[in-house]
Amino acid sequence: MSRSLRLLLPIAIAVLASLGHARAHAEIASEGTEGPSSSTSSAGRSSADTTDSADQEARSVFEAGRTAFSHGRYEQALQFFRQAHELSGRPQLLYNIAQALDRLDRDEEALEAYRRFAAEDPESDLRAQVDARIAIIEAHLEAEAAEAEAHESTPPIAAPSPSFDPLPSVVLFASAGVALVTGVTLGALALEHDGRLSAMCTGMSCDDSLRGLATEMDALALGADIALGASLALATTAVIVLVVSAPSAESPRALVCGPAGCGPRF
Repeated sequence: MSRSLRLLLPIAIAVLASLGHARAHAEIASEGTEGPSSSTSSAGRSSADTTDSADQEARSVFEAGRTAFSHGRYEQALQFFRQAHELSGRPQLLYNIAQALDRLDRDEEALEAYRRFAAEDPESDLRAQVDARIAIIEAHLEAEAAEAEAHESTPPIAAPSPSFDPLPSVVLFASAGVALVTGVTLGALALEHDGRLSAMCTGMSCDDSLRGLATEMDALALGADIALGASLALATTAVIVLVVSAPSAESPRALVCGPAGCGPRF
């Protein structure tokens, strides 16, 4: 072997050794890089699967809410819409929540839901409709507040005491008195006729000429009975009218007036 070859042989061996070492390092680096890349890809797929599952569940819950809403079960629909919004976080579901609250006449909550929808989805095609509904609910709530304030600030108005008219009772008592006098008079005349008949009749028999006097006595006695009965009935009626129409000792109730009208305070 020549001198030059002997000098090149160690250099070639050193170069080959360094290349082999570098290749080994490259393979180790490649293996180390493949591990994290594979793990990141797996995590991404897992996150996407979770999102898809939540969206599918939210859509299923939303469909259940829409069915309940179409059948007038607004409370049930509200629960479904809220659950769907929690699952997906889509602002469009706030509109459905507001609609259900609106149908339930829960104005304050509906107004809040409409406002959130308008803030989170300002470019929605429903924006004009939502803004109009917000204005209507705000006006309604302001009117209710004003009516409640007016109702509280209006002082009570004392109701006038019912007037007492004793005239009907007086008339009835007077009529009862006239009937009583008439009955007593007729009774006295009947007794007089009875005395005359007793004096003119002997024993148990009377002359036929006295039959007219007996008939007149019977008529007077019947008239006396009728007059006395009428007097009693008129007097009773007068007492009843007097009791019913007399003013009560209970203090009159106060009237409370507001924009909707006046009524007694209980």
